[in-house]
Amino acid sequence: MDLRNALVARARNIDPLEAGHAAQEIDWIIEDWCAYAADNPHLVYEAPRRRRPREKRPADTALLRAHNDDDLTEAIDTMWSFRDVDVESDLYLEA
Repeated sequence: MDLRNALVARARNIDPLEAGHAAQEIDWIIEDWCAYAADNPHLVYEAPRRRRPREKRPADTALLRAHNDDDLTEAIDTMWSFRDVDVESDLYLEA
């Protein structure tokens, strides 16, 4: 839960009024993923790439999917290109 608490603390630093909502959303994701993993012992974080363009992978192969992973219908959409964007940004919130 250290990561969860760090994310909630970060949300609280940015907007204290949103920290509770962020905590609820994170808790929902954790509960959902734990249940999903319990039902699928072969679940991975990111599905292997397709060997052929139209190759279909099982819908419940991975937790996350990119915008073009149309076969992974049970996964949560994510934008890989925006990962860690705040680390590279020169924008900072000043209080």
